[in-house]
Amino acid sequence: MRKGPGRRPQSAKRLRFMELRGRGWSIVAAAREVGVSRTTRNNWSCGYKTYRKGQVVGFVASLDRLADREISSRFLSQERIGSRLRICVMPV
Repeated sequence: MRKGPGRRPQSAKRLRFMELRGRGWSIVAAAREVGVSRTTRNNWSCGYKTYRKGQVVGFVASLDRLADREISSRFLSQERIGSRLRICVMPV
């Protein structure tokens, strides 16, 4: 039996949204570029509960953009910070 015109999967849009977020785009700008609703962008950013027959049956975690994000080279690493502190601190 053929399915009706219900909701369609947004996997491609979700991947594109995460790609833009990984590049440093804001949530609003990435959602606008991909073409998803305010509700969808909030669900993807904050996570959401899933319900069945009025009962909570699960939780879908938010998308974590920091896991794939590169940190700019203009920021100092922990090692560089430590070496600079050692240089600046004079023993008494």
